[in-house]
Amino acid sequence: MDQSTEQIILEAATAQFAAKGYGGARVEEIAEAAGVNKATLYYQIGDKAVLYGRVLEELLGSVADRITAAVAAEQEPEQKVRAYVREFAACARERQSLAPILMREVAGGGANLPDSALIQMGRIVNALDQAVRAGIASGVFRDVNPFIAHMLVVGSLSFFNAGAPIRARVAASQGLAFQPEVNMNHDEMTAQLSAMVLGAFRNA
Repeated sequence: MDQSTEQIILEAATAQFAAKGYGGARVEEIAEAAGVNKATLYYQIGDKAVLYGRVLEELLGSVADRITAAVAAEQEPEQKVRAYVREFAACARERQSLAPILMREVAGGGANLPDSALIQMGRIVNALDQAVRAGIASGVFRDVNPFIAHMLVVGSLSFFNAGAPIRARVAASQGLAFQPEVNMNHDEMTAQLSAMVLGAFRNA
């Protein structure tokens, strides 16, 4: 099997895992979406667990590569944090499977999360950890927990992207007593989140 066919299988699997989770996804449906039979999928990649691991490693690895490079390219701690928020937001927007898969794994306690995926997640966390610690060391940031900062950014952006259909229903409804301003776009969300995060970090 050439690389392009393997990539088609991984893309089909990513879509199924994002839509149905690990438990709900079926190898037969993934194979059908990829245009191969189940035996070929098993022979070339492996069983469902192996396939899921490959999907997560590729998905999270690409996010980690992009964020790490963007953060490293900046010199000042505040700009590093802005780069982290900006690039994770861009990844979540461009890779629509990212937020659903992350949220399903968190909700399920990471029961199906392989070590290879945890390594890539660690790289994502570490990029912000280094930026925040540099800011603390230079006196720009207060003494904040970098992991809480990571959860604030990733949690907010994941919820924002995964919740798009719900926001659309709220925005379209005329009968809801509570209608917050939910029609912000990704750029507005990213800018406001960066401002809120940095406002919380800055040393008064």
